[in-house]
Amino acid sequence: MKPFIFTLIFVLITSPSVFSRTNDDACARIIIGYEKSNRDPEFSANYSDVKECFEEFPYDREIAENTIETIKKTLQGFFVYLSQAKEEPKQGYSFRPVDLIKELDALLTKNYTSEFHFMLNIYTLIAELKDPHLRFLPLCYLRFLYSQQLSLYSVINKDKVQIIKVYDDEIDNNNVDCEVTHIDGRPSMEVIKEFADMSIDLSKDSGARFNSALAALRINEIGDRIISSEQFTLRVILPEKSSIEYSLVCANDVTTTFTREWKIVSKFYD
Repeated sequence: MKPFIFTLIFVLITSPSVFSRTNDDACARIIIGYEKSNRDPEFSANYSDVKECFEEFPYDREIAENTIETIKKTLQGFFVYLSQAKEEPKQGYSFRPVDLIKELDALLTKNYTSEFHFMLNIYTLIAELKDPHLRFLPLCYLRFLYSQQLSLYSVINKDKVQIIKVYDDEIDNNNVDCEVTHIDGRPSMEVIKEFADMSIDLSKDSGARFNSALAALRINEIGDRIISSEQFTLRVILPEKSSIEYSLVCANDVTTTFTREWKIVSKFYD
């Protein structure tokens, strides 16, 4: 009999605390905007409204304690790599050793202004294991998709230096194939690598995480080329900022800088 690997994906579904609403709160403004757009599936919510909406739900200590205890019991009962997660990475891999039970308890010692930030801390902590079979998904805060409406990729240039370039841009085709030298004022390679190591959990290998941050092509069942992955420019977690600034060098050494707001859409309005 061939050996097989049993994997268990943990999906812990949480619901925001009960919160009274008026037509003036941020969550209501998003829905009102969607209705005014005639329920346009491409309706983009304002970043400030989404952030404020999430932060409106107050932190509840009792819910937090119950959440942590539930996660701990689930991990201790089913996650066989709990002890191994504390070990230093083997050669060729890069991630932070995590004493998951200890660090989950430590989350309860922090002060939170909202339930959202507490849930986000749990999500981030578990993602640090870089194990795609183990995830914490606070689904109520994963209802939006955040897009820069452009795709990035990486190549080796004629000087044998790895660089970042624009593969596709839904807003401005003039940016396609331009080199991205800086992102938010920092070297683009540095920014992408940092994002991949801090925010992507699909692999313990830094190279795989880097590739996942950028665009990848796949062929669908009818032969069309489909852009996939691109986790840097297409996210499910609320980004820290409302926009990203890109500095480009295009054909004939023409330089340009632009700031791109997040397009924020959702399939869960109805």
